[in-house]
Amino acid sequence: MKNFKKTLLICWFGVFVTSIGLSQIAPVLPFYLRELGLSKYDDIAFYSGLAWGITPLFVSIFTPVWGFLGAKFGYKSMLLRASLGMAILTLMLAFARDVFDVLTIRALTGIVAGFNSTAVIFIAMKAPKKFAAYALGTLSTASVSGSLIGPLFGGLVAEFVGLRFLFAIVAFFLFCSFITMCFVSDTKSKSVNKVEKEGKKTNFYMVIILCLLTFVINFAVFGIAPVLSLYVEEIHKSGELIVFYAGLVVAASGISNIFFAAKIGKIADKIGYEKIIIVSLLFSALVFYTQIFAQSVFALIALRLLFGISLGGLAPCVNAMLKKISDKSKLSLVLSINQSFFALGGFASGFGNGYLAALFGAKTTFIVIAFLFLLSAVLFFLSTKILKNKY
Repeated sequence: MKNFKKTLLICWFGVFVTSIGLSQIAPVLPFYLRELGLSKYDDIAFYSGLAWGITPLFVSIFTPVWGFLGAKFGYKSMLLRASLGMAILTLMLAFARDVFDVLTIRALTGIVAGFNSTAVIFIAMKAPKKFAAYALGTLSTASVSGSLIGPLFGGLVAEFVGLRFLFAIVAFFLFCSFITMCFVSDTKSKSVNKVEKEGKKTNFYMVIILCLLTFVINFAVFGIAPVLSLYVEEIHKSGELIVFYAGLVVAASGISNIFFAAKIGKIADKIGYEKIIIVSLLFSALVFYTQIFAQSVFALIALRLLFGISLGGLAPCVNAMLKKISDKSKLSLVLSINQSFFALGGFASGFGNGYLAALFGAKTTFIVIAFLFLLSAVLFFLSTKILKNKY
């Protein structure tokens, strides 16, 4: 257990630094594309969403490939590959000439990326069963908090040093993650004995439900960032420090998630993942719907803080439940598929929410996400009742 805690700590730091580095880009994309020549609101909303979402699209395609190679050759090599590749490509963003350069670089980033998804698979496979939700909840604080706090730092830096120099700083953060991963002990997948293989059959029906739930979670969390920036610009009347406030709004969920994710994970390990997931989905639906009534940046920040609490009961519990219902020999495959849905949700969010914002305004995206959370809660509740005796 002591060695596992050390591994968890190193992975936590690597995921946190990587998430901060990548997420700094989120609130500045609309303003960077404007600097590169786009002027119409509709074009900025659409292309910023596409530029943000195209990376997770390619991540979703290549995650099973990297997961297979990680299981075969060791996860450390995959973590090093992802962090170094993302560092180089992010630095290239500083030299982009137009929106198509940005889209190309973001697409290539998606191909070489997959750092966080590999870390989730690595920790899920190594975590003792009774501490699964706690370990994944702890790792989730690094991913979610880094992804949502990063925009605050990015917005602040962009205000003072400019957008292009920000990408060099992001690249530096990613390179720090590369250095950190050098201290992780490499672990290749071990053969599973016959008893483990026959002890439990993977419930693929429930796996599909949980993967769809993962899609919805990431649809709500990460791809919404560029739309939030435009929404802040809409409700912040003075217009001063607009990039900083946009980053602060996106970061708010990460701040509260830091304090609650691991604690909720401990509770879930005791009372069951299903209860926590259903409550978190319903609460998330309520919070997202309420955001359409925000009249100031500070009201929006308060609601985003509440959303950060509910996040602590979603992704970690979903991953822990996947471990619970899966045969050990299939766990790496199951988690890789789930991470593909996670990344695909990011693409759909960036592209879909950007498109919705361009057509109907930012508030429409909040209503759509609230409905998806509510629908997911109903679907998950019915699925657990029907399939309860099968896992």
